Amino acid sequence: MRFLVRVPNPGLAQSKDDRALVKSRLKGAAVEVGDVRISSRSIEFDVFCRSAGEVRAALRRAAMGRATAVRRLDVAPRARGEAEALDEALGLYAEERFWEAHEALEGAWREKRDAREKAVLQCLILVFAAYVHVQRGEPAVALRMMGRAARGARAGSYLGIDVAALKRALLEAVREGSVGRMPIPRKADSFK
Repeated sequence: MRFLVRVPNPGLAQSKDDRALVKSRLKGAAVEVGDVRISSRSIEFDVFCRSAGEVRAALRRAAMGRATAVRRLDVAPRARGEAEALDEALGLYAEERFWEAHEALEGAWREKRDAREKAVLQCLILVFAAYVHVQRGEPAVALRMMGRAARGARAGSYLGIDVAALKRALLEAVREGSVGRMPIPRKADSFK
């Protein structure tokens, strides 16, 4: 089974060396590790184990601290409306849980038929995915994704997201080469 695991960050940076350190400690605890993402608050990684109990035991062996989250990734997410998915994604984004924020919108994006609305969801997914790359220590990749998100953003607002302001913020970030986390601008609900 594949699990997403989150532990408190004891002060590691978003560097290749610190991600390698995490992988090394977990490998020594006899678990297969996938991706490692480091935020200011937590270390997040994918592991392959037989059970959540095995994940927690591996964390103890690796002296990684107590997990704040252990969630199976190989199960389909529950169905929900796009407004609920967006609220969840924005909450996860605020907590620097960018990979989960990205995943929270994927289902709504796949189901969406209206091209303008689908473009907004794809823009947000790309923004969240860009910050996953920041957590992986890949700012150049993040900036390219921000550029793609800006190119796909259209004017107006949708489900309270000020798409025009988001596009301006993305273009400015790309122009300045800045991958600092930006707020997601909000305004009236509907395209204008």
